[in-house]
Amino acid sequence: MVNFHLSSLLAIIPLLIPFWNKSHRRQIISNEEYTDMILVYGFCEGNARLSVRVYGERFPNRRLPNHTTFTAVVRRLRETGRFAARTADYGRNRFVRTADVEEEILARVEADLELSTRRIGAEMEISKDVVHRTLKEQLLHPYHKTPVQCLLIQDPGSR
Repeated sequence: MVNFHLSSLLAIIPLLIPFWNKSHRRQIISNEEYTDMILVYGFCEGNARLSVRVYGERFPNRRLPNHTTFTAVVRRLRETGRFAARTADYGRNRFVRTADVEEEILARVEADLELSTRRIGAEMEISKDVVHRTLKEQLLHPYHKTPVQCLLIQDPGSR
């Protein structure tokens, strides 16, 4: 059985904190580090796990990347010609609202109060969220048709 003294355990805890904190995974890697990773990967003849060990020996003061980082960098460099992953141009282009678009949205709502935000967005080829945001800024609410079943005074009596 291994006995740990409290002082030795307290000395180890600061070393373990980076493993508990996952925010260190998204740190930016410099082009110099990427270049060194590629050179080490080539030196190790494409063996990513060996590359991690050699990289750690050659650059002891740097963060030690995972073996999948080495293969991802090589693949990205071959496919795109860049070290770093593209962070822009993902997804749909952001729609910039103009006064003309806002006026058209409000005109459509005024013309037909039962028109949904989805239908307005589809007809104008904009997102329903843009329509909803515009209505909200004008202190308007999207129309929700609520079918209600109840007896009214003017309804005929039961048979």
